[in-house]
Amino acid sequence: MELKVDVGKIIKMARTEKNLSQEELGKMVGVSKVAVSHWENNKKYPSGDILIKLSMVLKIANKLFPDFEESGDNEMAQLKKDVEVLKKQVAKIISK
Repeated sequence: MELKVDVGKIIKMARTEKNLSQEELGKMVGVSKVAVSHWENNKKYPSGDILIKLSMVLKIANKLFPDFEESGDNEMAQLKKDVEVLKKQVAKIISK
């Protein structure tokens, strides 16, 4: 069974829940507001690096990557493991 993730919908919902504009979110992850709009409307998808930043900024890793386990700032070893899981999940999403 393959899980389909609506990345744009997840990003938009999380952004609006945090009362961020597209421009504010873009600045936080290093892209333009146009890029954020494209993601939210599923016209384009964020790169793997940006997807990881989005998941951390918006706290949506568990929605984008069901196998991801969020960890605190002081748990660097766990964070490194989580990043590896994220990389694998991003590769799967991008390859579809």
